[in-house]
Amino acid sequence: MATVEDREIIVAKALRRHGQVGAVEDVLTFLFHDSDDDPVLQHSSDWLSDGQLNVAISPTGDYCALARGKRLVISHVSSASPSQPGTGPVEVELDCESGERVSEVAWMATAGTSAEEPFRDHGLLLGTSQGRVKIFSKEGRRLHSQRFHSSAVVRLRIRCSNAGVCREDLSEDLTVVYSDALVRVDAVELQSGLRRWQVIGEDPTQPLAFCKWTVRRSANEGACLD
Repeated sequence: MATVEDREIIVAKALRRHGQVGAVEDVLTFLFHDSDDDPVLQHSSDWLSDGQLNVAISPTGDYCALARGKRLVISHVSSASPSQPGTGPVEVELDCESGERVSEVAWMATAGTSAEEPFRDHGLLLGTSQGRVKIFSKEGRRLHSQRFHSSAVVRLRIRCSNAGVCREDLSEDLTVVYSDALVRVDAVELQSGLRRWQVIGEDPTQPLAFCKWTVRRSANEGACLD
């Protein structure tokens, strides 16, 4: 399982490769609203190392998602000046139950049709401390929310569909890791849901089909995370 230091290094390298998060001061002010001191002064140099912060870079490197507590920021990552139009962050106050917070963040994207467009239909997945997985568009619109288990989401694993040997191999299954369970959502189920929600919006009457396995608490959790 990656440590906070590992995550900080990975995300920092990704940001150096793809560009910068726009309006960092606004992002810090929004995410660290509960700071005792000025959020910008207190966290400007070490915000990636905050233990409550969850960060993920999109498959194309164009977007960065940052979630802390019940707050989400989706920022366009670009080498352009943050002051240019279209680079401002999207700030979302999450609809969570009492005591619920974001515990994991991951991006998904379906395979594109050409080398110029290797990914499309981006979706952002948030795992919460009460077992839910919330799916958002890159514009910050909630598309779906479903509780698969009662304990906190520890890890979200998604294998991109063009990562296999064959380009047509639909291997974009979602695995949701809990401390005492594993949940798998089939690639076709997830992709069709994502496309449907992006067109018609959220539909709570059509939950995702999934398979669930109970994991013995004595088992090595680290083995499940990989």
